[in-house]
Amino acid sequence: MAIEKIGMRRSKIEYLGDRIQITIPSRKNWLSIILQTFWLGGWLFGEIMVPAFLFVGPILSLEKLFMLLWLAIWTIGGGYVIYNIFWSLVGKEIITFSYDRLKIEKKIFQINFVKVYSMMDASDFRISTSSPSNAWYYRNYPPYLTGLISFDYGMKTIKFATEIDEAEAKYLLEEMQKNGFISA
Repeated sequence: MAIEKIGMRRSKIEYLGDRIQITIPSRKNWLSIILQTFWLGGWLFGEIMVPAFLFVGPILSLEKLFMLLWLAIWTIGGGYVIYNIFWSLVGKEIITFSYDRLKIEKKIFQINFVKVYSMMDASDFRISTSSPSNAWYYRNYPPYLTGLISFDYGMKTIKFATEIDEAEAKYLLEEMQKNGFISA
């Protein structure tokens, strides 16, 4: 029987003088990417056929109102799937610690979703102990609602670093403590 390969760190840490930047690439779930891409074929069919139906017959009818509502929801769903595919292929989370700020950035190509927190108001950095029962869903379908590292920010708990395992989350917290960005 072959011995299991040892887990390697997924994140990249850059020491930039007065700050540390951690880059975590998205996980590549190829089955999910392939299935969602095939689903988009059916989605495209609906996106083409429903508007064509809207231009046939009477201007206003209950069927057309339903189809218009369906098309709006269908379009949003398709946008979400396209976002998921691109996140899986090229997405990354960039976490930048400095002595006064914590910046958490989710990036796809040049599109950034950024949140910045004051380090003076951030406390109790820790490994998240609670995870939803459907954690697979949250790991594979952004935007993420959970993460393995969390901290308190006022009366709110902020979570990030979903794309890593618990052992790597512990390592990252130790690096932040060792370099004086967070307290033990």
